[in-house]
Amino acid sequence: METKQIIIKSIETGEKEYVAYFTDEFMQASYCVIFKDSILGAVSLNRFIDMIKTFFDIKKLAVFISEEKFEIKSKALLDVLIK
Repeated sequence: METKQIIIKSIETGEKEYVAYFTDEFMQASYCVIFKDSILGAVSLNRFIDMIKTFFDIKKLAVFISEEKFEIKSKALLDVLIK
């Protein structure tokens, strides 16, 4: 069984924000969510992960953080990334 992945990258928008994206080869499309380093950002990321798992019926989904260096301050967001 192939492990699918969601990638998280830092984006520069004036505020500290991140983009998490999932690419589906079959549909030739990428799906993403942009979220902030906050409790609500953690909720948004968690819902995005659940949505991708459910919609695409994925059993194995890994979340990877881009090799870019960035700092996450929200404990709630760290908890979502660590689980």
